[in-house]
Amino acid sequence: MKIKKGFVMQKIGDTTVVVSTGELSREFHGMIELNQTAADIWSYFADGLSQEEAAKKLSEEYGISLEKAQEDIAKIANKMLQAGVFEDE
Repeated sequence: MKIKKGFVMQKIGDTTVVVSTGELSREFHGMIELNQTAADIWSYFADGLSQEEAAKKLSEEYGISLEKAQEDIAKIANKMLQAGVFEDE
């Protein structure tokens, strides 16, 4: 799973959002608001981590089980995939 080229995460005050840039902004209008966990997951993918690597990091940072982290990663990744923000590698 990877972030589709043209999407960026921005922090606006206390809110973190994903917006489209360049040519992509002609197709994707608006923004997606992220909670802190989703913003961290976004950052993991932006850093090039695989879903498995991201789940390990999330588990360590939040002190949750690897299984829970995998569920959270899969849930966020699926929502982003459906929104057209992520794409399969």
